[in-house]
Amino acid sequence: MPTLKFRISSRVYNGQAEVLARFYAGTFSQRAKTHIPVPVAAWNEADGCLSIPRKMTPEAVALRERQQELDELTNTVLDAWWRDQYDAGDGWLQQTIDEARGINASRRPARRRLYECVMEYPNKKNLEPATAAIYEVIARDIQRFEEKHGKLYTDTFTADDAAAFVRFLMNEKGESGIIRGRNTIVTRMKKLRAACKEAVRIGEMRQDPFGLGGYKIPREVYGTPTYLTLDERNALYEISGLSPSMAAQRDIFIFQCHVGCRVSDLIELREDNVTEDGFLQYIARKTRKGHPVVVRVPLSDTALEIVSRYKGQPDGRLLPFVDPIVYNRDIHKILKDAGMDRVIMVQDPKTLETKPKHLWEIASSHIARRTFMMHIFKETGSERITSSFTGHADGSRAFARYTDVDDEMKLNVLKRMAEKK
Repeated sequence: MPTLKFRISSRVYNGQAEVLARFYAGTFSQRAKTHIPVPVAAWNEADGCLSIPRKMTPEAVALRERQQELDELTNTVLDAWWRDQYDAGDGWLQQTIDEARGINASRRPARRRLYECVMEYPNKKNLEPATAAIYEVIARDIQRFEEKHGKLYTDTFTADDAAAFVRFLMNEKGESGIIRGRNTIVTRMKKLRAACKEAVRIGEMRQDPFGLGGYKIPREVYGTPTYLTLDERNALYEISGLSPSMAAQRDIFIFQCHVGCRVSDLIELREDNVTEDGFLQYIARKTRKGHPVVVRVPLSDTALEIVSRYKGQPDGRLLPFVDPIVYNRDIHKILKDAGMDRVIMVQDPKTLETKPKHLWEIASSHIARRTFMMHIFKETGSERITSSFTGHADGSRAFARYTDVDDEMKLNVLKRMAEKK
């Protein structure tokens, strides 16, 4: 009866060791590496498997998933034996495991730089250009880290290296010249984790530095979402004295306040995205590959007026959009010149301390999306209806970043309760 048994390597990295396999079938016996690291403390040597606590903690769930990988590998090897037993030669077990894990040993370089692994990941996964650009930024971050701390290789990258890289990101201003916020760093580390998981899968990385016992990426922290009141939005649309270019930027911002799309979608809008019945219709770029949903937003009179004003743009574009960075910069200036200096308490992105800021100081294109979502939510009280306007999935955890129960909603509830007496 063919049998596959597991044990762990004596080489331990950050509390983890690679699982090694040995296959028996009569007189046929072979050994191989699985490329699967496990926590040494959780390994049951007698049974050749992981000891999983009964209490459902995140660590227990992760151990269960890792054990499932080993169980699936066992089934794959045993199935392959019934197919290959008469042709199995030297290296059969390792080849079978490598194929199951998606590893091509003949093409795998002996050693790889971490930044190269990060740069190539978007092409392997066919990611959207906007997402691929973030991986390119991370790769350049790694290269600047290396200038101070030495080269990083995939086969030796550890949890300690990940922690050191985070400290570097926290203290370096980066390409924008601005200290990065906590959430920016968390987002980049999640993408680095994805690239590392792929490197582990294909055998370029010995262990996942973000796996069990590895570096734990903290959660994002979001404060109360900031948005324009309807009076502020309407007043901004009415201001005069702007240069033609700044007036166009203002109009684009107001249009975004009326439709709530992301900048990545705003850039791509064409005249044919406006339907004959007066709807803006598009598929959100962020969800095209995973779960594409057609977003339909009825255009307000103001939005239709702006569309009409800029009709006939080059290449059929809907609006004269220039550049996201320039757009955000101009939003700051337009709101400042318009006297939008309402004081808002916000969290410092690095220290998480609460500080007073003027509205114009924190204004960005995303405030337009929040403005749209918040007023739809206030009007309907329904997350589902609001999500249908914005392309969020039902029950999206991201929804809370854009909406909040504000004082006006609370007062209206109390008013309605009083009227029922």
